[in-house]
Amino acid sequence: MTATIKVSESGRVGQIRFDVPVFIGATGDTEKGMFPEVGSTMPIFGFHPVQYETGTLVFDCVYPPTRTPLSAVFYHYWWKDDKLIVKDGLRSGCLKWGYSRSDTAGYSTRIDDGGATRDYYTGTTEPSWPNSHKVTIIDLLLFLEGKITEAQLKELVIKG
Repeated sequence: MTATIKVSESGRVGQIRFDVPVFIGATGDTEKGMFPEVGSTMPIFGFHPVQYETGTLVFDCVYPPTRTPLSAVFYHYWWKDDKLIVKDGLRSGCLKWGYSRSDTAGYSTRIDDGGATRDYYTGTTEPSWPNSHKVTIIDLLLFLEGKITEAQLKELVIKG
């Protein structure tokens, strides 16, 4: 959470804006499990994924101008016996693909398929790499976790 203080020109009136986390989404089965509604800004987030499912919860700053390509916060979850475990960050041991981070390209992954390289990124600035495609952070995570194929990820590319 961040707080910024903006004082008016008269110096008598102040405005404080607190940027609380907003729920961006999850890579779990949102049809069968119980997850917060996307866009929720509750101070406490409860959830209950499908038994023995692994996945990632994604939060970001509620005020869009304060978001950056790397401002998302991740919580990875999994089950150990009948106990739900939740840890912050992305757990590389739980990902099927590697990823990179960049201040402008955000999170990205590169697919090299016999010389035909394709990059998928989440940031605000299109990388100078040839054949790069913008996707949402949730769609990229679904791919990195092996829950969707590259063909499915291609269908989710943000046009524009």
